[in-house]
Amino acid sequence: MSISRSRPATGTTINARVALYPTDHLSAELRRDQRWLNVDDEAGVARRLFTANMSRVRTTYTFTSRLFVRGIAQYVPTDRDPTFYTTTVSERSGTFGGSLLLAY
Repeated sequence: MSISRSRPATGTTINARVALYPTDHLSAELRRDQRWLNVDDEAGVARRLFTANMSRVRTTYTFTSRLFVRGIAQYVPTDRDPTFYTTTVSERSGTFGGSLLLAY
């Protein structure tokens, strides 16, 4: 994915995180990040190039000092303005990922 006519841009990133510890053995972390980038079009008007979000849930349960299980789920949707790109890009895309770990 390449962007035509490189130019200066302005953007912002916002991060939020909440950690919960309902019991001595259970912890949960909720995280939400958002980033956007604006560029000027050929008329000099600022327009949004893309907006990306990331939502993540992470939970850990500790059985003993040596045994725990952890699960992570994450979703990252992205909205783009295809007119700024030299290759074909979708206006909206998203990826989901997850993992589960049992450690001893």
